[in-house]
Amino acid sequence: MDSAPQVSTPLRWAPLPGHPRWEISTHGGVRRDGGFCPTYLTEWGYPYFRIHTQKNNTTLHSAVLATFVGPRPEGAVIRHLDGNPTNNDLANLAYGTPSENNYDIVRHGKHRNARKTHCARGHAYDEDNTYRTSKGRYCRPCNRINVANYKARKVAAA
Repeated sequence: MDSAPQVSTPLRWAPLPGHPRWEISTHGGVRRDGGFCPTYLTEWGYPYFRIHTQKNNTTLHSAVLATFVGPRPEGAVIRHLDGNPTNNDLANLAYGTPSENNYDIVRHGKHRNARKTHCARGHAYDEDNTYRTSKGRYCRPCNRINVANYKARKVAAA
């Protein structure tokens, strides 16, 4: 399986807004004064680079969208449409709502709870053992145990 980012945007370079000596490419490259700059990875796997005049580091995905799309709308987050945080091609990035981003995380199989196949007591999350609400999925056998324990505590307290 090829893990290289799939590039579908023609290569273009443009100055980073507010930093004319820095250029960003549509493929997620960064250079300063024509020379390529090193990128690093955050603990979550997102590439970033350092602009020494700023206190904070700049993530590559935010630089690509700020350069080629414009400033981030208030309340918006940046979505990696393929779920790969290292693929910073312009075609793979979009502004969206936090809800859309959460749906992406579940769709890509990266949400920690969506990956679970069994509950904490070891019951399988299958159609017979699971019920779903708007707040999530729940284990039927565990729910029966919890209800029985609750009733026993109420009787003991009375």
